[in-house]
Amino acid sequence: MQRQPTKLEAVGAKCLDLSERSVASVTPIIEYQRLELISRQSYALSRCMIDRGYIENAAWRTGAEQHAVGISQQQKISISEALETLRRKDMTIFNVQNQQASYWMAKK
Repeated sequence: MQRQPTKLEAVGAKCLDLSERSVASVTPIIEYQRLELISRQSYALSRCMIDRGYIENAAWRTGAEQHAVGISQQQKISISEALETLRRKDMTIFNVQNQQASYWMAKK
């Protein structure tokens, strides 16, 4: 028997699809355009999730900030760049399996 997706998973899948379609016609040629495409896609995903009643989880932010410090030292990048990379990765994960806090939480 197949398990039913949670509300977060269902909304997340729709928003992820919308964000991918928002940049489907853009073909990056130089590095700056590739970064702009990634930014536009994450913005579309974020706005879609917010419009559907989800916000960034403060518990995720706390854990990610600690993790970003280690990444920044290891990769010799700024903490804010490491945090942004984590944010863009984790905002697309809608079914958290381990003890890590989910990026998204429902508005209260």
